[in-house]
Amino acid sequence: MKALIGKWGQAAGLRIPKDVLERTGLALGDAVELSVEDGKVILTPARQPLDREAVFAAMAQQTPPELVEWGPPAGREVW
Repeated sequence: MKALIGKWGQAAGLRIPKDVLERTGLALGDAVELSVEDGKVILTPARQPLDREAVFAAMAQQTPPELVEWGPPAGREVW
């Protein structure tokens, strides 16, 4: 598949066909990482920063694990 690189302000832009976006799971507005390997341009979906509030909210909804009583120390364990 061929694509053309065009001028986009002071930079260059590349149009990515819809079917390529669908096959890669990318969408308009997604961030990507650009790298070059052996003269090839590689596009990789960028890692999204974690939303701490969402992570803690999800953790709060989980059932805490069952506590296990292991009995009294049997050796030199420090509790």
